[in-house]
Amino acid sequence: MRNECLRKFLYVEYPLGLSYLFTPSETRFILHMINFEYLKKHGFSTNWSNAEYIKRMGISKNAFNNSVKKLIHMKLLRKWNNKLGNRVYYSFDLEVYGKLVNILSCTNNVDELIKFCEMYLKQGRLVEDIAEREIVKLRHTRLISSLKYPSFPDPD
Repeated sequence: MRNECLRKFLYVEYPLGLSYLFTPSETRFILHMINFEYLKKHGFSTNWSNAEYIKRMGISKNAFNNSVKKLIHMKLLRKWNNKLGNRVYYSFDLEVYGKLVNILSCTNNVDELIKFCEMYLKQGRLVEDIAEREIVKLRHTRLISSLKYPSFPDPD
């Protein structure tokens, strides 16, 4: 049963809109943190050292530290130490992540999405600080296509 749970969590969905906000290393970090949260939820221990996190994620120490710093600033990640100060714990906030995914998935207009990411998120604004009117404005940039598959030519 436990191995079945483990196998189910090797797949993590990652919406493409997030690629306009995060580097490949940050993306990899996020994918693993989402997986670790599901593992924790199902009783698996994820109380590892930084070295173990880095090894499991397959990223450099510098990329790991940069990801931690950025995601803590965005309030996507929490970090704390044990009482002795010799162990670090991480928790990925799936609620904030879900809100971010909803915001960045509300349009298919790549130009507007990139502009939105640069204007709001890359300037250091928090996900929770983005007002509903700003999300609605982004949603109104959605491109509408009458074609079922807009990337394919019309059949004659």
